[in-house]
Amino acid sequence: MKPMLPRDRSIAFPKRIGWLILVLLVYFDAIFTVIIGKEGNPLWQIFTNRYGIWTDLIAPIPVLLALYVGILLLTPIVRRFDRYPNSHEVILTNLIIVYAIYDLYFILNFVGFPLAVDFFASKIKLIIALLVPGIIPYNIFLEYRLLKQKNSSNSL
Repeated sequence: MKPMLPRDRSIAFPKRIGWLILVLLVYFDAIFTVIIGKEGNPLWQIFTNRYGIWTDLIAPIPVLLALYVGILLLTPIVRRFDRYPNSHEVILTNLIIVYAIYDLYFILNFVGFPLAVDFFASKIKLIIALLVPGIIPYNIFLEYRLLKQKNSSNSL
């Protein structure tokens, strides 16, 4: 079994700060939806149509619980295959990037920025919009940093 790389906090948000940012982003999305008065997510439209738009302020609780459980389940897998010592923080940082870009497109769509409207027209374009500017560059940077760390530890 290969040894894990040493912990490097500069490649991901620490857990506490990361969870705080993610909670703020998820609640920002919910509050913004309540302000607009219309739910755009088909999953949550069922609840908002039945119980009212204010249910969006409760919706982040199961979302955050699902994200937490998902991160807990993915952490050992990422740690095993990618050898990231702080895999929990890496996954959390990826989620923060996705949610921040999604919220940015959400705001741009609200103000009528044509690029954002175009991305919301197609789910495939939205997925590409979340992956290309955020997740892919971050993970390339992450791999570069870890490779650089590994090479520097091998040269000692």
